Amino acid sequence: MCVLIFLLIIGCHSEKQSSVVGRIGTENIYLEDLREFESVAADSSQLSFEQHVDYLKILIDRELLLGEAKDLSLQNNTELQAILSKDAEARLAEIVYTREIDQRGIPSADEIEVAKATGGWNEHVVSVELFLENLKRAQEVRSEILSGMDVYEAGRLYSLDRTMHLPMGGAQQFVYNRYDGPEEIVKRVFQIPEGALSTPIKFRRGYILAYCAERRSVDPSEIEDAIIRHLKKNKKEILRGSFLQHLNNDLNLNFDKVGLNRATELLSLVNTKERKFTKIDSNQVALGYGLQDLSVVDLVERVVNVSFDGTSLSQTDLITTLKNKYLPQMLMAEYGRKSGFSEDEAYKKWVEARREDLMISLLRRELCKDVEVSEDEIKNRYAKTKARFAIPSYARVRDVLVETENIANSLKTLVDSGEDFGEIIKANTLRSGRKREGMFRVFALQSGQYGTAWINYVMNIPLNEIHGPVKAEGGYSLVEVIERVKDQFYTLEESRVRDAVVRDVKSLKERAIFNDFLKNARSRRAYEIEVFEESIKVGFGI
Repeated sequence: MCVLIFLLIIGCHSEKQSSVVGRIGTENIYLEDLREFESVAADSSQLSFEQHVDYLKILIDRELLLGEAKDLSLQNNTELQAILSKDAEARLAEIVYTREIDQRGIPSADEIEVAKATGGWNEHVVSVELFLENLKRAQEVRSEILSGMDVYEAGRLYSLDRTMHLPMGGAQQFVYNRYDGPEEIVKRVFQIPEGALSTPIKFRRGYILAYCAERRSVDPSEIEDAIIRHLKKNKKEILRGSFLQHLNNDLNLNFDKVGLNRATELLSLVNTKERKFTKIDSNQVALGYGLQDLSVVDLVERVVNVSFDGTSLSQTDLITTLKNKYLPQMLMAEYGRKSGFSEDEAYKKWVEARREDLMISLLRRELCKDVEVSEDEIKNRYAKTKARFAIPSYARVRDVLVETENIANSLKTLVDSGEDFGEIIKANTLRSGRKREGMFRVFALQSGQYGTAWINYVMNIPLNEIHGPVKAEGGYSLVEVIERVKDQFYTLEESRVRDAVVRDVKSLKERAIFNDFLKNARSRRAYEIEVFEESIKVGFGI
């Protein structure tokens, strides 16, 4: 019996050893680690042996960097601990939300049929949207579009990413039904006619301009997914509300009047540097739930951590803010701890991986903390990437577009005899919308929309003379160029351009520093690095 147990132990140890595909010092990298890492980027079954080795080397580099971070004791960094605590709580709340709300929010077949009967689901709108950083900018861009600039070209020139506020390089296009979100955008888009542009719509930290490109009716068989999404969203909102109410009672959520008054007083200060905590603030409880008691300091610094910009803030306002913005995550995380979800191996593994990510980020920051960017570097980078900041050449034109060259020639005769070109345009042009009324702006890059011959013609004929006929997209055109502007570029005088160039230069320098550091680390510890090629081949059946 003892011999059998010994053999089983040896067999298990041997199997574990055979699954080791790499090693650096005393740290082993196992086959399952490599599989998990590869699954994020690719299908392991489709990778070659060389690609498996490349992915393994990335994991080895990660272990090298973690070793360097540990040598600097970054795992004990207080900033890291604070971020990790916050992220771990968010992750735990996410797990609870998935188990208790998301998985229960799937609508039944009966609920779907009832929703179909409510109507309106087959009405869809195609919305072309630009995001601008402030109201003034949104109004300026709207004015340009109404003056004739193509909405897609405006998007290419001006639209920003909705989160990072960086240039997007183009407008975004969405297809909405009446029940979609974001509600503030969808409601407005359904109010404007096809071919119209909305006024600026407040959204997140900026404004949306929405162009109603098309209204369409969709076959009922195509809308079931949209109905399910809408029903699931509404059902989850109801489940979330009732679950949070349950948690309020189950975890005995309570607010301390004295603590909240003090927190309100501190949060009302416009300048956060003026906050002066006392020893009492560290001990005075502001709110409690489950096993958690948050002091005034905890509430102000760790939870809310904002100034209310001097607006009148009452205790009721603070409670409302907490319940709407902060407490849902805090209560769900506490429920997760109470239910033992925090002891789940998958959760623990996530927390450890997040800790390691933060350690590597801190290591990079430490290595690059002295990086500076000179004015010459900014100018040189701008010169190399100037095309990114181009404002392409354009012309302001009036034209009449007709089906045939013969019709165009007939109209040219009328123009030459002195008839008003504007009236001829209104009466005869095939163009729609604002282009029937007067001038519009066209860009050199818009040959796909107007036709290459027409664009080339517009960019070269004399100003303030009516020329043509010329072949255009959709027929033949008589055209007058009122103004022409050559290629221009946004300059470093604009803060948006300068900031983008500075980020580029800094990122390139930091990358070079980090890569050199990693290269040196590989060289210093080369004797400790092992790759077990046979284990990789066996593990992946190569």
